[in-house]
Amino acid sequence: DTPVGGPVRSVDLPEGRAVSMSPDGRSLAVAVPPQDSLCVYDVATMTQVSCADLSVLNTMLRIEDVVWSPDSSRLAFSERTFVTFKDGDLWVMEAATGALTNVTDDNYRDAIGLLPDDAGDAQFFADVSPAWTPDSQFITFSRSIAVSGADGVRTNVIAQVSAGGGEVETLATVSETPGVFYYRAQWSPDGQRFYYSVTYPDRDNPDSGIWVFEKATGQTSLLAVSD
Repeated sequence: DTPVGGPVRSVDLPEGRAVSMSPDGRSLAVAVPPQDSLCVYDVATMTQVSCADLSVLNTMLRIEDVVWSPDSSRLAFSERTFVTFKDGDLWVMEAATGALTNVTDDNYRDAIGLLPDDAGDAQFFADVSPAWTPDSQFITFSRSIAVSGADGVRTNVIAQVSAGGGEVETLATVSETPGVFYYRAQWSPDGQRFYYSVTYPDRDNPDSGIWVFEKATGQTSLLAVSD
């Protein structure tokens, strides 16, 4: 149906900052500063449904990455990895209970940078910018990869993981520059195309702009160039 206007309702939260309403319009995600918890409120009554304790995070909540699953049952979010330069992971929160799952735990919690020469095959992943698949079963995100013996973070890819955790699949390579896929992305409603933005530090880089990943072919292409 075509949306129509109506009265604007003013609500008061006991604490925290309203972040995002669920797709079904029934729940509101609220972040309680300073990075204490992520809560869900019932929109009709503004009563608290659940809260997740964020003290388990390594480097604080990245508020702009809090995104609801299309079925309104869960939220995904990442940490402030590229702000604090400390390793962070991708998390899923059950809206009804507040239960948290670290879906990309790499067992690394230290600074992003060169790994020591004696690290062997150690590596870590900087995961940000989660986006749900239309069926609410998977999360597609930006992963920057570091490998011991290399010059720190060296690859940025589009990755995907089950909402319950498990093996991470690499869908496509974005760049040899870390973190250039950094902002919000989204799948098309039919789940066939994934749209994401690429932003290089060099403002004149011709590859900065909006890109699209085609699920059927696994290919990426530049859709719109940044001006």
